[in-house]
Amino acid sequence: MSNLKIPLHIIAVAGIVINDKNQILMVNSNNYGWAFPGGQVEEGENLINALKREVFEETGIKISVGEVFCISSNTKNHSGYNGIKEIPTKIILDFICRDVGGQIRASSENSESRYIEKNKIAELISNLALLEEVFCISSNTKNHSGYNGIKEIPTKIILDFICRDVGGQIRASSENSESRYIEKNKIAELISNLALLERFNYSGHNKSPTYLEYESRPNFKLKYKKLL
Repeated sequence: MSNLKIPLHIIAVAGIVINDKNQILMVNSNNYGWAFPGGQVEEGENLINALKREVFEETGIKISVGEVFCISSNTKNHSGYNGIKEIPTKIILDFICRDVGGQIRASSENSESRYIEKNKIAELISNLALLEEVFCISSNTKNHSGYNGIKEIPTKIILDFICRDVGGQIRASSENSESRYIEKNKIAELISNLALLERFNYSGHNKSPTYLEYESRPNFKLKYKKLL
């Protein structure tokens, strides 16, 4: 892959924040109208910390982060705002969260923050999706030296999915010398990449996905682990 280009994507997180009355926290944002609080994951930041920061910045509410319930890809650039000409493609991860304190308020990004009854949400937002078979979500939160003419590889979000073979002819490619099926109990003997091995360890073992934060180079360092 001699002409490898590093793509530009925004990684974003949002929270369905539930209070002790089983109401949902929403914000009337300046750019999108009523929405769930959240925003962009900053460089070197993991998903959980980013969501806690964004919700507090936008609403004044402190949260605990639970399971991920929706993963979305916005695959088309669109016109920007606040001096930004264009918004690039985006991956959004939505989490179920709990209110653990704070004082609800608006912010510079929204005109109002308030809790809304669940049965009223559809009147404001109706596009909720459910994704089942993601087994591991990882944040590689440290840049490292590149390859194929690229000086540096930026931070990365990796989503591992359970898939089924539905046909085709197995073969190698320009990116690998061999492709083959291997018995599950032999996988750990072949994987020398410690980050990949850590991710594989969670395949098929939990009903919910696992979230990892790590650095892969110069040495693998697992920094955070949570069952979502």
